[in-house]
Amino acid sequence: LKPDALSPPVFKLGVGTLLRLLAPMTPHLCEELWRDLGNDGGITAAGWPAFDAAQIDADEVEYPVQANGKLRGKITLPRSLTGAALDDAVRAHATIREIVGDKQLRKLIVVPGKIVNLVVG
Repeated sequence: LKPDALSPPVFKLGVGTLLRLLAPMTPHLCEELWRDLGNDGGITAAGWPAFDAAQIDADEVEYPVQANGKLRGKITLPRSLTGAALDDAVRAHATIREIVGDKQLRKLIVVPGKIVNLVVG
């Protein structure tokens, strides 16, 4: 990671969650690191990390875009799109039009929720 890739609150949340998961196996080390992060109270009092379904069920999906086998960019589309509507949205996206340019789009392969592959020539 680049030094400025994460903001301090995001870093603290991520490391804090990791420490709470490791605390049952390495309690002394995790307790010390927990306090070094600036947390009050012990790590055992912090409890186990809670599951948040809202974080899992995102309304949008980020698709990596490959053209002729090489990663060319990413596009974000609504999760609700499927089938022909998904294909149409991919074809209409500005990033896809930029990648294809004046070439012919020979084949479009969309794996819903995973990746977009383009064969251009």
